[in-house]
Amino acid sequence: MQSETGQVVRLEYTYRDFIVASADLAFGAEKVTPKKGDKIIVLETHEVFEVLPLRTSPAFANQTTPQCFRACDPNGTLIRIHAKKVNA
Repeated sequence: MQSETGQVVRLEYTYRDFIVASADLAFGAEKVTPKKGDKIIVLETHEVFEVLPLRTSPAFANQTTPQCFRACDPNGTLIRIHAKKVNA
């Protein structure tokens, strides 16, 4: 890719899937689900990831409310959350 001044610009994207216990996604007694734009902060590295819709979600093509996670097992005990790194 080239900028307006003719310099070459390199774009990099880092995507990551987080697998978490669905029971851990709660604030007090209220259970929550990941939504587009939510942030995940990796405390050890201070990396920040933004939750994105899964490209395989049927809603992705329809631009309705896209699903940003999917179950990893039949009972939904673990879920996979798709995200993109947003800080350097």
